[in-house]
Amino acid sequence: MGRAPDCPDRLRSTALGWPLLPTFISVGTATANLAGRTHAALTLGTDDPLTRLPWVNRTPRRWEPEPLRWLGLHGTYAAYALADRAEARGGPPSRLAEWVNWMVGR
Repeated sequence: MGRAPDCPDRLRSTALGWPLLPTFISVGTATANLAGRTHAALTLGTDDPLTRLPWVNRTPRRWEPEPLRWLGLHGTYAAYALADRAEARGGPPSRLAEWVNWMVGR
């Protein structure tokens, strides 16, 4: 889970009074400038429009896992578990495991 990389968040005063700054990757200097000015306002404890922006004290919602990647990963684990059980019963090497290995590039 995570947050959108282009969604700055968590300019929040901590218990020590220090704001936590987000990272800005490929967002630009204007956003970094705004973050710096907001950081200064929070550090000084001033009540101005910058400290009332929606990104101050914001807790972003958790993102859902990517459904296809999640299904692929868990399907792979389930297939390997089935193959392991079949091989543990004394059978030949599992064709299912061979197929999954081919699918995942092993």
